[in-house]
Amino acid sequence: MYLSELVRVNSRFHRSIHLPSDWSNSSAVESYVVTPEAREFARELAQSLGDEYGSRAWTLVGPYGCGKSAFCVMVADLLCREVPIHPVARELRRSVQIGKPLKPILLTGHRGPLNEALVDGLRSSRLLENDNSSLIHSSDDVWRLYEQGIEAAISQGYGGLLLIIDEFGKFLEYASLHPEHEDLFVLQLLAEGAARYPGQFLMLLVLHSSFANYLPLTATRALRDEWQKIQGRFTEHAFHLPTS
Repeated sequence: MYLSELVRVNSRFHRSIHLPSDWSNSSAVESYVVTPEAREFARELAQSLGDEYGSRAWTLVGPYGCGKSAFCVMVADLLCREVPIHPVARELRRSVQIGKPLKPILLTGHRGPLNEALVDGLRSSRLLENDNSSLIHSSDDVWRLYEQGIEAAISQGYGGLLLIIDEFGKFLEYASLHPEHEDLFVLQLLAEGAARYPGQFLMLLVLHSSFANYLPLTATRALRDEWQKIQGRFTEHAFHLPTS
């Protein structure tokens, strides 16, 4: 008798998570195994959303394969559905006062300009009016568009916006290769803006290491300090591999 005759791996676990599509896939949501650490961090995120003095700009840092993307699927389920699919998300929604579901903007990082991806996320979520996609958006432009997006989401009956960027390190890799024109200042504006919108805007960046570790050894001290200053606007949570 072969092991394959005794054990079958659920097809959901044959591939990696793709956040933008899998959050709406009920089987992908339901199959996530929630560790005690993941449950408590999800609760902390939900509580911080409506806390006037809480952090609403987070980074989730952890090694490859520890379940960060799958966790984000559950967070989107928790915060963006009236009745979550995952049983743990349903339990947390009953115990934490969240209010109306948020409109999700769920992105996966790639080696390209961050500002363009952020605007594309708003556009894909149908939160932009009269936007000219040929325009080059500055960091200030992007934040103004996100303020409009928050207002548009509320007018559509949502509580506000949830922005999650999975594989965010890909954007940092691109920025490290193009420091002359790829400015991460938009992150500072988004983090500061989140602080001014309790209950209406929460953002989570998912990556494998701290910002400065994505810079080459040849990067200037000034650039390294600038990236560390921007990361300082976010509350970091270290995500660990489950022990069992």
